Amino acid sequence: MNLIEKVKKTIRRYSLLEKGDRIVVGLSGGPDSMALLNVLWSLRDAYDLTLIPAHMNYGMRGKESEEDQGFCEQEAARYGLVLIYESVDLPALILDRGLSPQAAAREIRYDFFRRTAGAHDARRIALGHHADDQAETLLMRLLRGAGTRGLSGMPIRRAPGIIRPLLHVTREEILSYLASIRIPYREDSSNQKGIYLRNRIRRELIPLLVERYNPNLVEDLQRTAEILGEEEAFMQEEAEKRFSPMTIPGGVALDLSDLKGLSHAMVRRMVRMAMVQAGESSEITFRHVDSVLKLMEAEGSAARIDLPEGLKVRKSYERLEFSMENPKESPGDLYEIPVPGSKRIPELRIEVESRVLSLDETADSLLKSEAVLDLDKCSGPLGFRTRRPGDIFYPKGFGKKKKVKRFFIDEKIPYMERGRVPLLVNRENEILWIGGYRMDGRYAVDDKTRRALLIQIRRLNGKEHEETRRSPDIG
Repeated sequence: MNLIEKVKKTIRRYSLLEKGDRIVVGLSGGPDSMALLNVLWSLRDAYDLTLIPAHMNYGMRGKESEEDQGFCEQEAARYGLVLIYESVDLPALILDRGLSPQAAAREIRYDFFRRTAGAHDARRIALGHHADDQAETLLMRLLRGAGTRGLSGMPIRRAPGIIRPLLHVTREEILSYLASIRIPYREDSSNQKGIYLRNRIRRELIPLLVERYNPNLVEDLQRTAEILGEEEAFMQEEAEKRFSPMTIPGGVALDLSDLKGLSHAMVRRMVRMAMVQAGESSEITFRHVDSVLKLMEAEGSAARIDLPEGLKVRKSYERLEFSMENPKESPGDLYEIPVPGSKRIPELRIEVESRVLSLDETADSLLKSEAVLDLDKCSGPLGFRTRRPGDIFYPKGFGKKKKVKRFFIDEKIPYMERGRVPLLVNRENEILWIGGYRMDGRYAVDDKTRRALLIQIRRLNGKEHEETRRSPDIG
């Protein structure tokens, strides 16, 4: 079976494409992304596809990075396509956010792809990860002591709209395919650096295991990840059916009687879900979950343990309480949103969608999660952030300015939650909307409005938030 037939089989099996899809194609210039673009181009008539190649220039390799971008523009043009690209100062971002180079690149890349999809009304984002990438991911996580979720590797499809059509194809098959049709590609020199664990696994560990233990290692690991992924999804679905936390100030609580009789595996999963729902949990490990299980079994009616990121777990009679005693607030960073378009902001635990309305579409009454503003009054670009000292706004229907702090108090918003309320602001950093609560009356539509803007926010649940933060460990 040739590569295109193999990919078509994968697409059909997992329903990765629908007729008429608009697809953002991640294009780095490497062999995997070049093969992906060519395969999707060959399928464009069968599926009536619109392809939008997108390239992120990190500026990490100087002239080489600029050459990568130029190469991608040239190759996109060969298909009659226009490359969408963006350049960033990755070293500055690494210093600013305290992230590793790989984590910082991953964060801005996925954000760029989502913004590009929103701006071009694309339902899919296609990435070029292949079977060797999956094998490397599984081995890397195994060496770090991951559980079934981590060992599931990269899903072949993931919200919002991310697909990996080449995940069942090996690197060798990709290189052979490109050579057969004479498609050029670029080599990233950083892939040769031994300072990265993934590179060492690719260049040292996998060749050793293939040569001395299992010549079919890549295919077998890819299949193992797929099996674990299906079982993980089933277990998660079962846990969500049973998960019924109570809301408490600053967090959630589980009724211990609801956990009795459940397997250790199910209880462990529900404990982690409670941790995620209570607050930031990116530093939570199996060891921390296990300490909560021991707390449940401890004698006495009251006990407490402190976990990373300010998460507190208390056993109080027949309840297990999870709360953020000192909730970690966003430092007030501004997260710009596309207009129109959609964007996930995991730091604020929201997904935002914006849409320009005709005047006859403007609503008289809205959900709390929606706001309609006069677009010409808004002074973009727009973005979301959290509260800052001295914030004020003019609540619609109130007639005068009010401190955001006083508004939170009057609305009886729990102190633990105030640092997580998303605030929509304009270019001058003026508050247009306290998300989920009140608009600023100065930006409301009136009889002079020519263009209206609908902003909708959706809270990410624990699973979605963790999944967004858990972007694949892949370059």
